[in-house]
Amino acid sequence: MINLFIHVHSCSYLAARAEGRKVVTIEGIEEKAKEITKFFTEAGAIHCGFCTPGFIMTLVGLEKELENESKEPTDEEILNYFTGNLCRCTGYVAQLTAIKDN
Repeated sequence: MINLFIHVHSCSYLAARAEGRKVVTIEGIEEKAKEITKFFTEAGAIHCGFCTPGFIMTLVGLEKELENESKEPTDEEILNYFTGNLCRCTGYVAQLTAIKDN
């Protein structure tokens, strides 16, 4: 069995495409979500909370994809990965800072 992790934006991914696959949601990564929420909060990256689950899941996806890499991602690579996450409060600077600092 191939263990393949694919990060998708659930708001634009048809549920039928996930048929027969394991789907991990924010509830499935509770401890990791708490850890990320803590450093996002400390960096002032959480305001209304609407975008927080999406940012957490995207960060987990980024970490999964980079776990075999030897270099840190650039700001541009991080921002490209987070394309599709919408935040109406922060302008994304606080999220980028939180990600880079942790």
